[in-house]
Amino acid sequence: MIVDGRFEILHFSAGMGRYLEPTSGAASLDLLNLVHRDLRLDLRAALHRAAEHDAPVEVDGLTLGLDGARARVDIVVEPIRERPGAPASYVVVFKDGPLRPNAEEDAKTGDHHGELVQRLETELRVTRERPQATIEELETTNEELKSSNEEFQSLNE
Repeated sequence: MIVDGRFEILHFSAGMGRYLEPTSGAASLDLLNLVHRDLRLDLRAALHRAAEHDAPVEVDGLTLGLDGARARVDIVVEPIRERPGAPASYVVVFKDGPLRPNAEEDAKTGDHHGELVQRLETELRVTRERPQATIEELETTNEELKSSNEEFQSLNE
C-alpha cells in the first residue's frame, strides 16, 4: 500500500485484508488505526524510522495471529517522492511467511531449533525498539500540544 506523510492510506493492493483489522467507530484511512494489532507497534516504529532517516526500513520475523494460527510477516517501508523537495509518501510492503498451527510445535522439534532462536532474537530486538518509537511519538504529541496551547493563549489575549 501507499501512505502519505501522516500515514493516511492513499492506495491499496489486492490481498491487504489479511493485515488490516478495522476498529469500530468513525471511518478512517489512518494506517496505524487499521493495521492488525499484532503488527501495529512494529509498523509504527518502521514508519517513523523511515520518515526520520528518509531511507528504507525492513522489519523481519514478526508474527501475525490468524484464526488460531501464527503467520510470519516481514514489513518493508520505503519513502518515495514525486520530485525532489516534495513531501514523502511511503510504500508499505507486507511479505508473507509460512502459516503454522502454533509456536509450541516448532519448539518441540529439533529441526526448527535454529529458526526458533533466530525468531526469538528478532522479537527481542523489536521489543527493545518499541519503547524508543513510543517515546518519539510521545515527544511529537507533546510538541503538538504545546503548539495548540500557545495558539489558545494567543487567542485568549
